[in-house]
Amino acid sequence: MAGLAGFVGRERELSRLRQARGEGARMLLVVGDAGVGKTRFVGEGMRRAAAAGLVPTWGRCLPLAGRLPLLPVADALDQLSRLDRGRLLEEALQLAPAWVRAEVERLLPRLGPGRVEEGGRRGERGEMWRRERLFSAVAELLGAMSQRLPVGVVVEDVHWADTATLDCLTYLARTDRGAAVTLVVTCRGDEAPLDRHVAEWLAQVRGSDAVEEIRLGPLSRDEATQQIAGLVGGPPPPRLVDDLYARAEGNPFFTEQLTAAAQADPVASELRAPVRLPGRLADLLVARAGRCGDDGRALLAALAVAGRPLTEAQLSAIACLDVAAVRAGLRELAAARLLAEDGLEAAYRPRHALLAEAVAAALLPGERVALHGRTAAALEAEGDDALAAEVAGHWAAADRAAEELPARVAAAQAAERVFGYAEAAVQLQRAVELCQRLPAVAVTSGAELPRLYVRAMDALEICGDGEHASVLAEEAFSQFADHPDPATARSFTCAPRCSGG
Repeated sequence: MAGLAGFVGRERELSRLRQARGEGARMLLVVGDAGVGKTRFVGEGMRRAAAAGLVPTWGRCLPLAGRLPLLPVADALDQLSRLDRGRLLEEALQLAPAWVRAEVERLLPRLGPGRVEEGGRRGERGEMWRRERLFSAVAELLGAMSQRLPVGVVVEDVHWADTATLDCLTYLARTDRGAAVTLVVTCRGDEAPLDRHVAEWLAQVRGSDAVEEIRLGPLSRDEATQQIAGLVGGPPPPRLVDDLYARAEGNPFFTEQLTAAAQADPVASELRAPVRLPGRLADLLVARAGRCGDDGRALLAALAVAGRPLTEAQLSAIACLDVAAVRAGLRELAAARLLAEDGLEAAYRPRHALLAEAVAAALLPGERVALHGRTAAALEAEGDDALAAEVAGHWAAADRAAEELPARVAAAQAAERVFGYAEAAVQLQRAVELCQRLPAVAVTSGAELPRLYVRAMDALEICGDGEHASVLAEEAFSQFADHPDPATARSFTCAPRCSGG
């Protein structure tokens, strides 16, 4: 099977990207339908810019029910911190004001403990100032780093972004420190319906002079022909091109998958689109995955359910395979063009989100539950608090409430550390619900229901949701105003009156 096709077409869009960077646009918003090639386009643009001296770094939003505050920002900074054995980041921190290091450590705990402050009722104004200070630290760091080399920060899939990430991107796009820093953001144009906070953010940034939007449409027939030629390793039969272009309508990912299906089942030694091609792409993707061996299918199912890149060790634990079997399965998936190309990290993911969605949907309910449970255990074993929200989501999908509760509490603390109060409120409200359902587990895990109520109310008030904070306050008052512990009772005596702002 021939290798993956090289980059084709998009010269006009690449020229716009290069021109926008040269004119000082602070954010480039790349929008297109699923499979249209946003990642390949941005990757090619960054590759060309890197040849001219730019330092690119990448972060990716994940399709999780419980959002991970500032995950792509932290990932991008983590990549920068590993360049030149950390010297580039350290030099930038030395150039930046002294307070920047402590704030950056919130996002990169391995650099130091950061300064996590908990407890006590905190005012909305003070918390917003502290969050803006964190955003300012990121801007200062990138600015200091760009004094040596221009920096490009790519954030993929903002249609899945949390509110804190979107606010940080807005801050960075509006901040002008005279630094050569370019933000490149990708977003699906066909992701419907978008979460309200994402839709509002897109409407806001599209009206900004600092933002340049580049829309990617389908490839032309000539460009699709070039892509197919690269995939099959030579000039393709005209009939194949006609058929694939009519069916894929110039969508590069669809074209790639149809070409691979044709190669897997040639008719009379001639490449033709499959005669019995399923009407839906999801059916085609599941059928192609089904042709892999048992180990390859098990790995693809693990990646699809995890919803994030996984290392060999994590795949071994989740798919219940030894390392040799994992590597053999990964090679098979790569040969079948079902594995993403990614030289930036020692982890693996499906070729496209649509592939992951199709594979996960085709699993039996019991298979999904088991994979969610093993994924939660594997991620929890990493000992990284930043993964707590993912862990909690997988425990919930596995219907393991006893394990979910402490993960929710840890996820809330991780969100509070980076001032992601909207996300912390979601985690805390779920923790309150679990405490009420499982009082015995709450005791053994150390989760104190009154304290969780207070933290949830604080988080809701800080992120501007006073209505829900008031509902929680009434709920807590009815439960704890007559509590036998005087300190606990006092905490809620004035809760209904105080929570309205």
